[in-house]
Amino acid sequence: MKSIITSVTENALFVSAFLGVVAAFFLAAYLAEYLLRRFQRRKLPGEKTPGAGRSEKKWNIRKLTTIGLSCAISVIFMLFEFPLPFFPGFYQLDISELPILITAFAFGPVAGVMTELGKILLNLLMDGTETAFVGELANFTVGCSFLLPASVFYEISKTKKQARLALVTGTLCMTFFGTVFNAVYLLPAFARLYGWPLENIIAMGTALNPAITDMATFACLVVAPFNLLKGAFVSALTLLLYKRLSPVLKTAGRPENSRRPENKYRKSPRTRTFRQGIISRVRRARVPALPPLPRSGALPKMNDRLPDYEKKTNLKIPIDILFALLYHATNTMLQKGARLKGRKKPSA
Repeated sequence: MKSIITSVTENALFVSAFLGVVAAFFLAAYLAEYLLRRFQRRKLPGEKTPGAGRSEKKWNIRKLTTIGLSCAISVIFMLFEFPLPFFPGFYQLDISELPILITAFAFGPVAGVMTELGKILLNLLMDGTETAFVGELANFTVGCSFLLPASVFYEISKTKKQARLALVTGTLCMTFFGTVFNAVYLLPAFARLYGWPLENIIAMGTALNPAITDMATFACLVVAPFNLLKGAFVSALTLLLYKRLSPVLKTAGRPENSRRPENKYRKSPRTRTFRQGIISRVRRARVPALPPLPRSGALPKMNDRLPDYEKKTNLKIPIDILFALLYHATNTMLQKGARLKGRKKPSA
């Protein structure tokens, strides 16, 4: 009777720890998205209002459907596990993190953690557990330690260089966290709950590498290389596939007329630079409005109102802008005329 009570107590404590880890990862993902949103709402140079043109991630049917589809694809990928040489039999490689990482890159860290949890729950409903829930906890924690840093770093700046840096950071975090967490908690908990002596696990590693003699060497020579190899493999696939799948993820389900038409007449860099310079000078001018006209009597002439207006503001910037616009329009007309007549373009 005491053994049954002890077993139930240990399982309850393990499930409570599992739920606590899930809540901790969700909290970390939410705080990361909140801080990123605060950073993106800061007023950048050239913006009239803070955050203009930078859309926030909102929960909608399309996003939830994509998360559910990613969970299903990840569970399918978990069925195709294959062992690796120089690793014990219970360490098998799969690419179930690939759809989750792509979802986290597209929709943020919270969506990635939610997809990871959905994958674990679907796998439990389909196959159950063979490791007393220790394997599921390891899969969730190690997967979140990979996708959470990677998605946060990628959200800062969505460029190809930043994506490489994010994936390298995620792989290193997963390797370090997985090694420490396996050595300190997961492997001892697996041996205790599954009823398998810890010495047998170490002996499996010793048979492959004689340098493995205890739990510390097992974690450094087995767990760390396995996580490093898995992170590098999934990162390489993500770099190859994400940019090709990103337009599908972000535009699927939208009405056809809500998409922006392609701009076939893109402005040249010279025209864009000229236009930005004019706009910035107009914003810095701060020209006040002219005084209101009288309600009755003859309208005053412009010469009568001009001295007061000159005292209130400086007319140099608006006049410069006017002459710059006239020069730009004239130069453009001359260039078009030269192209039509086959002549050489006039120098600017």
